[in-house]
Amino acid sequence: LYAPDIAGELPDTLSPFLSHFSGASLSWTMEIYQWTEDENDECHKTNSGGKSCRKTYTYDTDWSFAPVDSSNFAHQQNHDNGNTDFPHNIQSTGSVDAPPLSVVMSQHGTPDGGFVLDSNLLSYLPTENLGNRLKSSAPPSN
Repeated sequence: LYAPDIAGELPDTLSPFLSHFSGASLSWTMEIYQWTEDENDECHKTNSGGKSCRKTYTYDTDWSFAPVDSSNFAHQQNHDNGNTDFPHNIQSTGSVDAPPLSVVMSQHGTPDGGFVLDSNLLSYLPTENLGNRLKSSAPPSN
């Protein structure tokens, strides 16, 4: 299979993360690595027939498609997401496609002497999710 390098079509802010990519299509979804809060109520019956409850909070970092407002956390200290807005200079989701009729199925993996695949046939090719390979592993700053 021969496919053109379409990494050059990426927005400027994404090109440092992927300098070359030969394929029919490339898509992205932006996520933010940030603090999340889980609230749990632990309740038990009292000797007088009533109920006694206690709230507990757990904090963890995770990737999220939307900003998490940490200003409402019960224990904000050491769990501050700061300004978690997406950068304004990039689309949070998007895709880049190879030019029409530029992907060629050939015996030698070259564009010569093969069969040009139209967009309908391209949809049958397997896809690969780059997922965590492009994600930064840096935790949010405290």
